[in-house]
Amino acid sequence: MKQKFRLWTVLPMLCLLLCACAVNHENPDNSDSAAESLTEGAYTDTQPVSETPSESSETLAETSTETTTTTTTTTATTAAETATSAETTTLSETEPVHSPLYIEGVSVEDVLLYFNEVCLDCEFSYGGDSGVVQKWMQPIRYKVHGDATDKDMAALADTAAQLNAIPGFPGLVEAQEDWETMLPIYFCDGPELVDRMGSNFTEDNWGATTFWYEENMIYDAIICVRSDIDQFSRNSIIIEEIYNTLGPVQDTEYRTDSVIYQYSNDNQAMSEVDVLLLRLLYHPDMLCGMNAAECETVIRSLYY
Repeated sequence: MKQKFRLWTVLPMLCLLLCACAVNHENPDNSDSAAESLTEGAYTDTQPVSETPSESSETLAETSTETTTTTTTTTATTAAETATSAETTTLSETEPVHSPLYIEGVSVEDVLLYFNEVCLDCEFSYGGDSGVVQKWMQPIRYKVHGDATDKDMAALADTAAQLNAIPGFPGLVEAQEDWETMLPIYFCDGPELVDRMGSNFTEDNWGATTFWYEENMIYDAIICVRSDIDQFSRNSIIIEEIYNTLGPVQDTEYRTDSVIYQYSNDNQAMSEVDVLLLRLLYHPDMLCGMNAAECETVIRSLYY
């Protein structure tokens, strides 16, 4: 009984041992195959994945770089345009806007000084309204008398053409009949000049003018020009005396380029500022009888 017990005891243990050997024999092969399969699968699956992200990364990087460059360029261009726009806006805001009458380098203060000097200060006043605007309100018809040369007549015609181009000026035209003459112009010697112009003038004067007015509107005038002086001087005197007859009766001491400069007869034509003064004087807003303060208001509204 004892031996039989041992046999049955060993037999199950032997079976278990044999099963364990069979299992251990299969596992190494399966393990290697599985490992090899896993390794190959990892290589096959991983390699394309490894290449594809690399290429995609490079493409993405290039695209990103291009996008960044484009964005940067666009931003820079926009910034430049904005800066240019800002600069243009700044310049347009800072650059002064001038009126059509404006002359470069001539301030409104210069104009006021010149206007007050020659238009509101009378060289000779016979109890009239000195210090206020006086001007013609109707066409001025002139007639030439005496020893006028062809060059005298040419200078007169040129001056009339320049004056007639001024807006608001009533016109300077030659009279067809003596009775309609408002402005006789005499070319004469010294003694005749004194006879026609009166005791306020002497034979030393090369030219002279006097006008008459009512309610500060000029309606009549006379001019004398010495015929016994050289042609160059006569040309200047013709323009100067006509200019004085129009309302700016006082010669200037400030503007050396003016045809009515006190100390010279060399200027052969009205300066740009001379013409400006007449444009202001004959502007519709500049009324006869206006004083200096009223004139200043008008001038500042027209000239800036």
